[in-house]
Amino acid sequence: MPVTISRENVFFAFNPKYKPIAQIQQGEEVLLQTHDCFEGQIQTTSDLVDSLDWAHVNPATGPLFINGLIRRRAMHRYIDIQVGPQSSMVTIPGEGALGDVISQMETAILKLEGSQVVFKDKIRVPARPMIGVIGVAPAEGEVPTGTPGAHGGNMDCTLVSAGSRVYFTVGVEGALFGAGDLHAAMGMARSWSAGGDAWCGAL
Repeated sequence: MPVTISRENVFFAFNPKYKPIAQIQQGEEVLLQTHDCFEGQIQTTSDLVDSLDWAHVNPATGPLFINGLIRRRAMHRYIDIQVGPQSSMVTIPGEGALGDVISQMETAILKLEGSQVVFKDKIRVPARPMIGVIGVAPAEGEVPTGTPGAHGGNMDCTLVSAGSRVYFTVGVEGALFGAGDLHAAMGMARSWSAGGDAWCGAL
C-alpha cells in the first residue's frame, strides 16, 4: 500500500527551511492527494477570478523528505495520475493566448466523462491528465509554487503525465518534494484544472 499524503498538507512556496510533513524512503510508493490550481475556490460558473484569494493559488501537497537524498544528487519519479470528476476553466481579458479577443471574465465548469472532458455540453476534448506544479526546494531562498525554475515549480508541461520520469537536481538534503495543480487537459490557449491524485515512486 502506498503512503498517502492528504491534500490538507499544502504549501505555496518551495523553501529549504520548510518542515516536511512526512519522511519516506527511496523507492517507496506515495499517493499525493492534491487540490486544483485554485485550491477549490472555484466550484460554479458564478465564481470568477476576481474573487480569488491569490495567496491560495497553485498549492502543492507536501513537502516530503526523502531519506538518503543529498544535495546535487538527481532524483526521478515515475508518475501515475487520476483527476477528479469536475474541472474549471476561466478567462481573463488581456490574459493568455486569446486575451486580446476576450472581453469579459467567465468561468466554465467541465465534467470528466470516461476519457473525455466535456465543455458546455457541446465540445468533448480528450482527457490528458498532467501535473502543473511539481518540484523540490532550491538550495537557498524561497520560490512561489506558481514560478517555474531549475527546481521545477509551475511548469504546466504536458509531458509531465502518467508514466513520465521527471528528473530534479536536489537542492537540499531530503529534496522537500511536492506536487499539485493537476490538469485534466491542457492546450496552447486553454487548460482545465482539476484536483486529483498523483502516484509517485522509484524515488
